[in-house]
Amino acid sequence: MTGRYVFRHLPSFRTFKVQLQYMCYSGSNHNAAKKIGEKLKKSIQVSEPVTEAHFISGFMHPNMHIIQQDQPDIVKSAKWGLVPAFITDPIKAKVYLVNTLNAKAETVFEKVSFKNTIHSQRCLIPAAGFYEWRCVNKEKYPYFISLRNTDFFLFGGIYDSWRNKITGEVSNTFSIITTEANPLMAKIHNQKMRQPLIFTAETAQEWLNPNLSEKGITELMQPLNELHMRAHTIKKIDPKKTDVFSDELVKAFEYPELVFYDL
Repeated sequence: MTGRYVFRHLPSFRTFKVQLQYMCYSGSNHNAAKKIGEKLKKSIQVSEPVTEAHFISGFMHPNMHIIQQDQPDIVKSAKWGLVPAFITDPIKAKVYLVNTLNAKAETVFEKVSFKNTIHSQRCLIPAAGFYEWRCVNKEKYPYFISLRNTDFFLFGGIYDSWRNKITGEVSNTFSIITTEANPLMAKIHNQKMRQPLIFTAETAQEWLNPNLSEKGITELMQPLNELHMRAHTIKKIDPKKTDVFSDELVKAFEYPELVFYDL
């Protein structure tokens, strides 16, 4: 999977976008607390800062905003890449960090990395959109995907806290869940055909419901209907040369050669 997520324009922080190197590995976040409070109709307090930039690699494991199941009225920060609490070896922790940026909905109840968290440690990650690449004739074309009629939504994820027994440091970590792709995302992410688990502000609270059964959780882990989503191509991105604070990243850019494939 290859993808980039954007958490942007959330009116009380600066814009922050995080790059993902596969489904759900990049994004942006701007003034999140006020927007979260407005959308979820809650009194939200931010307890910790997050990494601020328009374009940050998921493999850099940035701190990002999350809303945890056990403290749904506080926006906390956590490192992207879930390290299970049972890990004792710091070297193994680093391996987990790299391999757990995403959790597949189909196996989240089975995988050792995730099965201890999916029942009672679910979280929401505020976002405004994400990037994904479409492969056509061995060329990759970047798209920016967001939701219609809103500048804000939430990814569904899971979280855990890991303690480094050598330093005593405690790290809050999380993973974003992915599902099979809806028709729009299958067209764009046409090699792996995956997409992140997405909730609107109206549907997000149920993901944090502590009384959900395994069946109830599974029923929520479905691809968002494509009618709620919109996507457009953008200029190709070179992470080494891109201005990570530029809104130009998400502006529409047309590729004439794609017209034939979209007829």
